[in-house]
Amino acid sequence: CDTNTTCINVPGSVECGPCPGWALGSGKTGCKPKTTCSVNNGGCDKVTACEDNMFGISCGPCPAGFSGSGNLGCIDIDGCAGNPCFAGVACNDIRAPDLGFTCDPCPEGFSGNGTHCAMCSMGVSIA
Repeated sequence: CDTNTTCINVPGSVECGPCPGWALGSGKTGCKPKTTCSVNNGGCDKVTACEDNMFGISCGPCPAGFSGSGNLGCIDIDGCAGNPCFAGVACNDIRAPDLGFTCDPCPEGFSGNGTHCAMCSMGVSIA
């Protein structure tokens, strides 16, 4: 009998109980989870691991660079969410699994790295 079923000794044989509610099959031939990772990653997010177990499936955590859960879905962490670039400078999110952002250049007349921009000073000398 399958280890998840009851086994009853009867004269000259055994009788196996039915599979539990989470499984398909019979106690005699074996019980298999109704949901398996082999179909659509078991319903887990595609970037997570899926593991078959006696209760069905178990989804792994979202990998680095993502928020959420393997069961409900993993979302790329938006490095531009807090508007980290200088006003008027475009922010470019770095896609997961990496984290962070890059900023376009400072506007004309300003110098800096795109996150911090300062007005250029004009050195004018009159002779």
